[in-house]
Amino acid sequence: MIIPVVSQQPSPVSTSPAGAASFSVTATGSIPLTYRWQRETTPGTFVNLFNGRTTWDDCGGSALVFGSTTRSLIIAADTANGLMLCSAHAIQYRCIVTNACVPQGVASQPATLTICIADVNQDGGITGDDIAFFFIRFEEGC
Repeated sequence: MIIPVVSQQPSPVSTSPAGAASFSVTATGSIPLTYRWQRETTPGTFVNLFNGRTTWDDCGGSALVFGSTTRSLIIAADTANGLMLCSAHAIQYRCIVTNACVPQGVASQPATLTICIADVNQDGGITGDDIAFFFIRFEEGC
C-alpha cells in the first residue's frame, strides 16, 4: 500500500462578491483515495465543509458549497437569491486526502480565498472597466 501524497496543492483564488471560487488538488497513493475539504475557523484550526448553503458565515448563509468530498471544491455566491460572498468566506481552505493506509489522512497546504469588492465586472482584475461597469449598472437602476 502506498500512502497518499498531495502532488498538486490548491492555489489561492480571488473572486468578486457575486462570483465563485474553485480549489483543486491532485493526489497519488493506493486507491481508493477519498477527499474532504475543510475551512479554517481560527489560525491553524480547520473543520469539515459540507455541500449546500453555508451555515457558518455571518452573511445569512450567502454561499453555496459544492464538491466537499471531491478533489475540486467550489464556493459560490447564491446570486439566484440575491446573496453575495462576504468577508466570512475570505479564509483558508485545505483538503484532507485519505486511503486505507492513512485513514486519518494527509492535509494539503491551505489556500486563501480573497473576496475582491472592487472587481465589479467580475473579470478577475481591477481596471477602469470596473468603474465604467459600475456606472452603467447604476444608471440602469441595478
